[in-house]
Amino acid sequence: MFRHALNLRGRSNPGWTLAAIAAFLLVAAATPAQATGVQFAVFQQMPNSDNPYTFTNNGNGTATFTGSTQVLFNFTTESGVADTSQHTLTLTLNASTTLPAMKAGSILDQTMNGAPPAGHLNTLTVTDGTHNYLTMTFNGDIYGNQGTSNATFAGDTQAANTVTYSSDYINNFDTGASFLIGLPTVTLTNPGPNPNPPPAFLAGLQLGFGGLLDSFTTNAQGSFSSNLSVPAPTSAVMFGSGLAATAVLTRLRRRRTTTA
Repeated sequence: MFRHALNLRGRSNPGWTLAAIAAFLLVAAATPAQATGVQFAVFQQMPNSDNPYTFTNNGNGTATFTGSTQVLFNFTTESGVADTSQHTLTLTLNASTTLPAMKAGSILDQTMNGAPPAGHLNTLTVTDGTHNYLTMTFNGDIYGNQGTSNATFAGDTQAANTVTYSSDYINNFDTGASFLIGLPTVTLTNPGPNPNPPPAFLAGLQLGFGGLLDSFTTNAQGSFSSNLSVPAPTSAVMFGSGLAATAVLTRLRRRRTTTA
């Protein structure tokens, strides 16, 4: 079931990859679910970057998850794009939330629903400054085991998320999409009302002020999947790690609804 967890191609930092996969395996349940779409693109953060993505608990019932850094990005053969070589591009993330996190056992789930007004979505862009390699508008969830440095950022239309793509190189995106981004180096920063560093046993993913996740920084790398209007080759690799991510997100959302 986890045949191709993250399935990152080309050069990578093995520690980040293994940590992201381990984090996913810890939170993903064994129940299989159908992923949405085929994996059409992947990215790896440049090895010399150090925790450029920042989750900020603003202390007022809102939080942001933002960052911009160079990444190694490539389309997969399943995308139908002729050029599947790696490109050094800039990935920029702008996400926000107005919802408190949910705790289910040891798992923390922070929905990134986008800031008001209603209908506003988060954005992720990959560009060389001229071409739109990928733009994703979405909502999704950051989730992981409390106290660990490994987390996952994921969304899937089958789990009631909004995930849509546009690209200068792909024009046949169809309804249904998903994404999975590993966050393997979660490091608490604790600004604002809680400036003191936590003890070692409270390091990693934690609840913070107002019931949202505590502020942290992290690296990131991951994959994007979508249904395409032109059938992919029969050898297409499904977004394997998303198989269980969809199930996890669905269960977390059901628990949030039941709790509410």
